[in-house]
Amino acid sequence: MLETQMQQQMRRQLQYYEQELGRQKHDHEKELQQLRAHHETEKQRDQDAFTAQMRSAMDDCKGRLQMQNEQHERRVQTVMANHQHQLRRERDEYERAVASLKADAGDHIRQPVDSDLKRMFRELRLCIEVITEPFNLGVFSLPQNSSLDPTQFLRREGKGMLRHLLRSIVWLKVVDGFFSAPFGFGAFGHGDGRKALTDLYSAWRRLFAYGKEGEPVPSADADYNIFGRNKDANRWRSATFQSIVSAVASEDGKKLSSDQAVVTPFVDNLAKVEQDILDMLNIVTNGQVGTEIKEKVSEIASLAGFLALEIGVHRACFGLSVPGRGESVQIGQEFVDCEDGDAARGEFETVDLVVCPHLFKIGDGRGDFTTLKSISPGEIYPIRT
Repeated sequence: MLETQMQQQMRRQLQYYEQELGRQKHDHEKELQQLRAHHETEKQRDQDAFTAQMRSAMDDCKGRLQMQNEQHERRVQTVMANHQHQLRRERDEYERAVASLKADAGDHIRQPVDSDLKRMFRELRLCIEVITEPFNLGVFSLPQNSSLDPTQFLRREGKGMLRHLLRSIVWLKVVDGFFSAPFGFGAFGHGDGRKALTDLYSAWRRLFAYGKEGEPVPSADADYNIFGRNKDANRWRSATFQSIVSAVASEDGKKLSSDQAVVTPFVDNLAKVEQDILDMLNIVTNGQVGTEIKEKVSEIASLAGFLALEIGVHRACFGLSVPGRGESVQIGQEFVDCEDGDAARGEFETVDLVVCPHLFKIGDGRGDFTTLKSISPGEIYPIRT
């Protein structure tokens, strides 16, 4: 009997424990579901907050980028406007000088002063800077495997130096087209025009017997050394080139005259140099050279051609110095670093590119044949070590 009671009691306790365990299990599952729901809510809230934060950051970043782009565009427009203003001012000064010089050229030989040539050279340099600025061309690199960069300059220095490479190329074409011979004799290029000038020079040498006493009369490959030591030779040269300038320039000094006998070889050379530069720019832009750039190229050819003629008019020896790659030049009065200016004044640098030639003058063509004067410093890009 006692055993039966104990068994019943144990069953009741077991039943109680099972019920209690079931209740606790139910409560635990309910609490677990609540925790899961709370976790999902917190997770979603954190995710929404993070998404909102990222969206706000992106909007802020876009706003800053847009503001920076607008500021950059304004700076570019300001620089271009200042550049155009400077070009117009230089052009106005040049045209006034030409008009004044033309007015004085009627009955006597006039001499251009150093500032005239410096002004023409500066305007030429500014025009070349305009047509070689990547922003103006709409390009920021060269086509792959381009023959325009045989020394792999851009690979070494980076695409940001494209403008220096293009300026170097244009200047080399200008120098070859108009300054391949000294004292103005390169103004007509390498063809028939050069031969006509050389023949004229040879005839003068024969006429005045400057071929005597071991001083040979120049052939087609002219010997120009006499202009570096003889004032009479420089007087003849100045008069000859003055007559050429008077023949090729119109009365207002801006347009070519209709004197075809003199103008044709000069115009032919202008057209050749202009086309050489355009051919290069067409390679760079894949044939997309704008109208304004084309007009500026024509202006470059004209400026360079007349600068070469004016060098012939001046009795002193004017010239352009173009050191070769690998040559050593001293930073200072004659050449500066195109990136750092004359910060390294007095130091010698090895030339990688000639970004702009050095315009110099020697003597006065009368009694002084040795004094060197820097008219406008050149620019180089040195080999970076």
